[in-house]
Amino acid sequence: MKNLALPLLMALMLVGGCGSSNSGDTAAPASTEPKFTDIVLTDSEDDKPPKSEFKTDTAKIWVFFGLENVKTGSKIKGVWICEKAPDIPPDFKIDEASVDIGMIDNMGNFSLSKPNNGWPVGDYRVELYVDDKKLDERKFKIAQ
Repeated sequence: MKNLALPLLMALMLVGGCGSSNSGDTAAPASTEPKFTDIVLTDSEDDKPPKSEFKTDTAKIWVFFGLENVKTGSKIKGVWICEKAPDIPPDFKIDEASVDIGMIDNMGNFSLSKPNNGWPVGDYRVELYVDDKKLDERKFKIAQ
């Protein structure tokens, strides 16, 4: 009986150690696709309190963001759009800005200043692009 115990124990150890090298690891592999992170719309360059609604007299609206997996030399772009407001065509592009990404850039921002007559009440969005591919957007409202 002792002669069978050792080979049986070794066989069980070998079988227990076989199989996938990542057994029990169900986490998906990390994505290498470029993306925007920690997107915040606000009316303050300093405090950055997140907002989704602004007053008609807001001096400037900012969008701050982090960047992941964006290669040096890529171009990021922010496009400001008025989706719906009185006397403005639907999905009217207000303005856009772009910047080339440097070696150490991992965050950025775009801003849009108040029109001379104030912001029209309505629905808006800012779209965020990497190399002309829209990756994210944030919607906001202008209210009285």
